[in-house]
Amino acid sequence: MNGTTVRVRRTGGTLRVGEPPAHPEWTALVEARGAVLTWDVPAESAVPAAEIHDAALAADWLWQLYGSAADTVLAVADGAEPVEITLPEDAGRSPVALALRRLALLGWQEAWWPASFVAGVPALPAVPRRVEAAVVAADVEELLDDEDAVERLLLRATASGHPPAALTALFDHPELGEQALELADRLAEVAEVWGVPPTVPARTEPRPAAWALAAGGTVDAGLGGPSGGGPVDWTLVPAGLVDAGAGLRWALVRRQERSLLEVAVPRAPGAPAEAVAAPLRARGDGVEFDLGMSDDGREFVGAGAVPATALLVPAARRRVVVWAPEFAPAGAEPAPAAELAERQSAVLAYARRRLAAPDGSLAERAAALLGHEYGDGS
Repeated sequence: MNGTTVRVRRTGGTLRVGEPPAHPEWTALVEARGAVLTWDVPAESAVPAAEIHDAALAADWLWQLYGSAADTVLAVADGAEPVEITLPEDAGRSPVALALRRLALLGWQEAWWPASFVAGVPALPAVPRRVEAAVVAADVEELLDDEDAVERLLLRATASGHPPAALTALFDHPELGEQALELADRLAEVAEVWGVPPTVPARTEPRPAAWALAAGGTVDAGLGGPSGGGPVDWTLVPAGLVDAGAGLRWALVRRQERSLLEVAVPRAPGAPAEAVAAPLRARGDGVEFDLGMSDDGREFVGAGAVPATALLVPAARRRVVVWAPEFAPAGAEPAPAAELAERQSAVLAYARRRLAAPDGSLAERAAALLGHEYGDGS
């Protein structure tokens, strides 16, 4: 967006700068003082779109995002025609702007990181990500709308101890150790300011057996009978529960004189392998049923009885939906399969780029180097 033209309009007292990302899973967000900022994640946008609901509050810091164009943005009149404003080349490059973007991306990672055995995207270890979020939030504390954000993030980052064992376990890693030590030092500084005392020794035994790239798992391919598959809408399930690159599989089978619709969804890397009481449900052919963890802990499976006439429905016309009842909004429907595939492939491609990025966070680098088998106990 920087160095280019953005559309700015003010309606009902709210200023809107640029266009927000088109889809939830593309959106990294920060609630700042007087404005909500959103970055397009797959596009790797440096400058956010903004919805400014309190221009007086935002005026104190907006220049750090939009540079010399900030005053022009704030001057747009309510109800006037949209104004095209060219942002300076340095827009989004100030230390504050970079920190806000980093904080937004860390929040996005928690909500949308597409961990997948099938797509080769390891789960991000939660503890390093939480620690970095607390540290980065402290750097921009005065700009955040939530006055308790730093304290909340800090308490979450140190819930397993301060410093967390999952962080100190990386100190002796030949490639991650220096970055882990630096992050631990910053955490100590922030924790001291916020009055969080150390609770565990600063170092733990290294885990040399873990310092090897782990191979991804595979998922059994067939359920038997007429079968098919499709994507799972990520907006209908909790983050990190199902394999983001696998989709769902369904099959129509006959058992004990009954016709059954069987559905399976591979679990994501890092998702709990123990049985969970019906975390997901599936529906298709007019029936709904629970999906529970399979005996081998690799996928969520379930089946529901359907009329024998279901066997006459062409596979291409069968619509099977998987969702989490306590997560998805009531009555929510998935987007069309082709649209989901396009949206999700963009996120998976971004995640792969981040795993190879030289400026990766500690969580990203740990996932890239240690693979699917690395876990931090979070």
